Amino acid sequence: VRLTEFLNHAPVGFFSVDERGVFVFANDTFIAWVGADDIELCDGTPTLHEMLIDVPGHIPPYAINAASLENPVQREEVRMRAFDGREFQAALSHTILRGPDGVVRTRSIIRDLTPERAWKTALKQSEDRFQRFFEEAPLGIALIDNRGKLTECNEAFSAMVERPLHELLGMTLLDMVNTDDKSKIESVMARI
Repeated sequence: VRLTEFLNHAPVGFFSVDERGVFVFANDTFIAWVGADDIELCDGTPTLHEMLIDVPGHIPPYAINAASLENPVQREEVRMRAFDGREFQAALSHTILRGPDGVVRTRSIIRDLTPERAWKTALKQSEDRFQRFFEEAPLGIALIDNRGKLTECNEAFSAMVERPLHELLGMTLLDMVNTDDKSKIESVMARI
């Protein structure tokens, strides 16, 4: 019972189709992604190819591409259509098995890439906002590595210390301080 529950609610989807491409099994995760219920999904309609977008022509209804015919294990990204018409990108590992009696079944593991793509988009937007803030800030901003060397600074910092950007990179903060103030700055930095 515990293994069944684990598989049914795993963070990846599992499904199997027969030689007609009809779903004969799907775990709860996959069923939720496609917005169906197990009876609706496994009642003979829809077929795998009806849920896949951009299926190559002239392949068996249980295959995901022509290469599946030569290689029974296929891993690739696919686009799928849920029952409500929503499309999503997924990573699919699709194994085609033929029993001694010739009956075809697949064992498929699928991972919805929607959350991963959303995270990447959000991260990129955040990085872009930070870069714009860094470059356009009216205040001087400098990034200093653990050795005290300047690795990056904005135009406002360059104007503040009255040195061009290309000269500043690699300098330490102490290189930019008046000789009279160096001992005070060294004392403050030693406490940080």
